[in-house]
Amino acid sequence: MTNDMNLSAEIMNKVPAVFYIAKLEPTRRFVLLQGQVDKILGRSVDTILQKSDHYIRTLDRDNVAEYFTDLSVPDYEINYRVKVDSVTKWVTDKGFAEYCPQEKIWTISGFIFDNTEFIESERQIESILASRTKALQETQDALEEALDEQKIAELQRFSILEKHQLRQSITFEISSCDSITQGHDVEAANIICHKLKSGLLVQQVQYIKKIDASLFKLQTDSENKADDKNEQTFDVSNDFLTELNSSLCLDIENVSESPFKDAIYKLLPEGMNVRSVLLFPVKYEQKLVGFFNIISRSARQWPIDEIIFVSALVDQLRATLTNKDKLIANQKLHQLAYYDTLTGLENRAAFFENAKYAISLVKRSKQQHAFVYIDLDNFKFVNDTYGHDAGDEVLKKTAQVLKSQARASDHCARVGGDEFNLLLMEVSSVDVVSTIILNVLKSLATPILLDTIAYSIQVSIGVAFMSADTKDLKSLMKDADTAMYEAKRNGKNQFKFFNE
Repeated sequence: MTNDMNLSAEIMNKVPAVFYIAKLEPTRRFVLLQGQVDKILGRSVDTILQKSDHYIRTLDRDNVAEYFTDLSVPDYEINYRVKVDSVTKWVTDKGFAEYCPQEKIWTISGFIFDNTEFIESERQIESILASRTKALQETQDALEEALDEQKIAELQRFSILEKHQLRQSITFEISSCDSITQGHDVEAANIICHKLKSGLLVQQVQYIKKIDASLFKLQTDSENKADDKNEQTFDVSNDFLTELNSSLCLDIENVSESPFKDAIYKLLPEGMNVRSVLLFPVKYEQKLVGFFNIISRSARQWPIDEIIFVSALVDQLRATLTNKDKLIANQKLHQLAYYDTLTGLENRAAFFENAKYAISLVKRSKQQHAFVYIDLDNFKFVNDTYGHDAGDEVLKKTAQVLKSQARASDHCARVGGDEFNLLLMEVSSVDVVSTIILNVLKSLATPILLDTIAYSIQVSIGVAFMSADTKDLKSLMKDADTAMYEAKRNGKNQFKFFNE
């Protein structure tokens, strides 16, 4: 607002705000004061002109004065409280400062409006968030303290733990590790190896993972886990594999006298003088997928309770492999539910969820998003002339172009046979959208081979912008569809913006 604006007092008094021009001092000295002054500020114009800050609550006066004293940018916005009819309200004061060379003083002009509902809501939300953050922190501290106490207690008791306690410890560690619950069997095996070495007082525990019919990969235990040089592949005899696969456990008291000594020595760490070894096969769906080596440098007769104990731990690894299958199945179900199988783009259901969310963002913020409707021109001709395989190539090429031109925050989808949608998030101007679409048209124009014929893909595109007035996704789609058909009527292979 400036001094030369031709607005009558009658017009300004109808707007639920107070308009002003004032000298920029710690306490403003008003030159012009109009609008709903009594209703918003609870004081008459004459009263405020006599004492410019009298309407501001005492608690906020010093803050307001300090703010305008230190004002360093032309635009300003400040919130403070006023008292109207014995009720305290929050108001928002917005405007800009301008230097007046004649008087050699800064003036400010702006407007004040009642913002109680919004500010109180923000304060309530901040209070709730602070309370919840504090509660979460207290819970986290309690959990960390409990875990620290548990680790200390475990170290103190570990030397006297019986085997069933050790198994419980291993089970807990495996089940509480996120990566293992998602099916990472090698990590589970490393935990078991490390625990077995500590609990059974043996020299070495290894997990050998099966790669194919005859190759195995040596996985170090957790003490040497970071040393990638210890990972090797080995060829072993089929007789050894057959014997291992058919056994609950191979109990070998003296390796040098075993018929499988060549295979065993090949699998063991170099330079280790092994006398006794236990081999536990890990099977999944009746197939050998790996095995544990428990090694001792001295001749040892392995107790039956230790054999049963380690066999139970092998079941833990089998459960991890089952989790891996479940994870893969869930990933496939998610892919089928939310992505188009031909193009790999989002399908209609996933895209519409994202579009509805974008509409809700627009209603809460000043962000601007664009909904783009894309329809292939003459697609039926491609299918009829070159066949459906060629039509699929056109669809896949279109999808590749859309993904290459879309930004990381954008969404691409195939929503019909030859229909695609783009959701361009947080676009600052029409030019940004135009640039993206022109790049799409240019990339699609690069010919592809269909049955030895060079074919350039053409599309008609309609664009509708989301705004706070956008009712719902259905109306937005209708606007973009209308713009797209206007592009087709104007000769195809072009784009149009929807204009109401």
